[in-house]
Amino acid sequence: MDTCASLPIEGEMTIYRAAELKDTVLAAIADAQALDIDLRLVEEIDTSGIQLLLLARREAARQEKPLRLIGHSAAVREGLAMLGFGEQLDPIGATA
Repeated sequence: MDTCASLPIEGEMTIYRAAELKDTVLAAIADAQALDIDLRLVEEIDTSGIQLLLLARREAARQEKPLRLIGHSAAVREGLAMLGFGEQLDPIGATA
């Protein structure tokens, strides 16, 4: 297991990629002692993408592993703000 792994997400975090990204994110959490999800290359996010980030946070907490969301792109910041999740999914906040 890595001490702290990084998972960059690129392109869309939308309903069209939700299943693919879910498997990738959950596997990364399972394989790492700690995980940074890098969102700087996300070009579009919808409620499915935000639900995936919330799921990642819950799963990391369940496994008692630190999870940080880093490098929020403009699209991520805008999507989180529109839905009122800015503070819950803080770009530098860690969970677990």
